[in-house]
Amino acid sequence: MKRVLEMRFLKEDGKGVTISFDDIKADVNDSDVNALMDFIVTKNIFSFKGVGVSEKRDARIVNVHSEQIYLD
Repeated sequence: MKRVLEMRFLKEDGKGVTISFDDIKADVNDSDVNALMDFIVTKNIFSFKGVGVSEKRDARIVNVHSEQIYLD
């Protein structure tokens, strides 16, 4: 099963954006995610069409189970 970290932020233009990381470690905890999100906002390391992130909204870890479908 794949684990995906989804972090949602508010951008400087007031719109929301989601940043996702696939295959995160099993021992990632709330403190780790909170620190990462603070770092992203403080250092302004992501920009979307010239617009940076301004604040944290929320985060979640999603467990993804996929199953292959075979077509005729």
